[in-house]
Amino acid sequence: MPRLHFVRHGQASFGAKDYDNLSEIGHLQSKVLGKAMWREGAGRLYSGTLKRHCQTAEGFAAGVAYEQEPRWNEFDYLNIIGAMRPEFDSSQAIGDFVAKSKNPNLEFQAIYDAAVQRWADGENDQDYNESRSDFRLRIRSAIDDLANSLPKDGTAFVFSSGGPISAVVQEVMDLSETTTRQVERVLHNASVTTISVSSNRTHMIAFNQHHHLEAEDAKLITHR
Repeated sequence: MPRLHFVRHGQASFGAKDYDNLSEIGHLQSKVLGKAMWREGAGRLYSGTLKRHCQTAEGFAAGVAYEQEPRWNEFDYLNIIGAMRPEFDSSQAIGDFVAKSKNPNLEFQAIYDAAVQRWADGENDQDYNESRSDFRLRIRSAIDDLANSLPKDGTAFVFSSGGPISAVVQEVMDLSETTTRQVERVLHNASVTTISVSSNRTHMIAFNQHHHLEAEDAKLITHR
């Protein structure tokens, strides 16, 4: 059965004017992951089109070509947050908030969780560029198309974000929205989640693996 390995991007630039760039740690995480996984054979490489996805793929691949697929992009969290809290509709606004906060990770997480809850409830779909149900359909179609494109024993790495990867786990494990958000919250940067796909079902093989980071340096283990 084809195996699909989903990599959450390396640490991005939380609190900066442009979140969508890897931090110095994020670049190192990507290279460490690449060294570990190339020893096992990586197969085909795919990424979303966001900068943090592509930068992670490039650090991993070290010059080997990869294919961009926009269906692996993160949901539009700025649109989702802005629909509930219009003052947080840009990376700059979030960065300004973080700069003034005593505990920016905790305070921002509370805002983010409430906004995603509202989005996932499905009662305000008109407020969003993409509804939660449409997002899930996007991820499901991307899984199916990728699996169908691989040979029977093929493998692929997909460089994406916590939203799509948790949605993959949701599809495989038939999780509730509440549990899916808990899955998203614990995903490490540059971690690997693996599924196998047969003709009639998908199977969870591994979740949130990050032993490659632990083996290199515990300081490389990050969530944001």
